[in-house]
Amino acid sequence: MFNILPDTFKASIIKEYHKRRLVVWLCAVCVLQISFLIFLMPSYIYLVFKEKGLEADQMQTASVQSQTASTSSIALIQNTQKTLSTLARDLPHGSVHEVLAELVSLKGSSITFKEISTSMQTATISGVTVQGIATTREALLALTERLQSDSMFSNIVLPVSSFAKDSNISFSLTMNAAL
Repeated sequence: MFNILPDTFKASIIKEYHKRRLVVWLCAVCVLQISFLIFLMPSYIYLVFKEKGLEADQMQTASVQSQTASTSSIALIQNTQKTLSTLARDLPHGSVHEVLAELVSLKGSSITFKEISTSMQTATISGVTVQGIATTREALLALTERLQSDSMFSNIVLPVSSFAKDSNISFSLTMNAAL
């Protein structure tokens, strides 16, 4: 029956057939996409809310960690302050400074100190070693006498070899200082 039709009708029928076929394919694709959308939409919504929940949990965890870190930092600072206050009670305040100030006030203009070192021997006594240069023997002897007359210093030792030269005498004094 199809062969009986004229060629123009045949061409229009084939064209119409291709259009309908295209429409069927497009409808099938649309139905397929709509079905994917329908089946995937709940999963998408679930994942969006799950992501928001995870972000909230992460923020909460971060805030807890920062609070924990700040709490541990505060505890560390408080512990350090307690330790320092304990140490500060054990050490006499300004003792070494007072010893150095007293040494400098007793030295006179003809004595030059090159090195002063201290070491704690007991809680109230510090060992002091003074090295320097004296312009004359008399200046060195006067310094020794001033140190002996001061109540802060005791057990002053000045080697006799320090008096071997007449001028520019290098010396090393050792003594104890009461703190």
